[in-house]
Amino acid sequence: MNTTISTHTTALEAHIVRGRLETEGVPAFVVFENHIWANWSLSVALGGVRVQVPPSYVEKAGQIITDITTGKYQAVLEEETDFSAPLHCAYCNSVTTVQVNWPWKLALLAIFLLGIPIPYTQHLMKCEKCSRTWVASEQRSYPLSVPAIFILVLGAIVFVIFSFWCEWCKLHCEQPICI
Repeated sequence: MNTTISTHTTALEAHIVRGRLETEGVPAFVVFENHIWANWSLSVALGGVRVQVPPSYVEKAGQIITDITTGKYQAVLEEETDFSAPLHCAYCNSVTTVQVNWPWKLALLAIFLLGIPIPYTQHLMKCEKCSRTWVASEQRSYPLSVPAIFILVLGAIVFVIFSFWCEWCKLHCEQPICI
């Protein structure tokens, strides 16, 4: 029987820990993730997503979890990567740039209006000298047309299903709802 070594509120966090454990040679398993994928807002109520390891690896896994929480792996990453280099403006080559994080408001609005969590990964950069905004090339994701096309296709599918339902109701119901 496997032993739970860490509990997370999202399945992504649990899979990141599982990946680190497997990289270090510890077999790890993510359990109870399907309920969280289905309704992530119930994560705390359901006990979260658990990462489990075989009993013979508990001590080694505990040390790896400690290294993760103390920031050992983050320190190694920071040593290998130079984060001190300023980001230059794509238009005027100025180094006076700031990060603008407005997409989180759209993701929050989507959660409240649609009940769908939408991750936001794009961060806009703004030049304080020329006032232009852009998405840094290392942070680019899919173009804005992709979600727009997805929404249009989803709307068309809903329309077609509703149309078929109305036609079926006209033929088989005594008092059809759709006219």
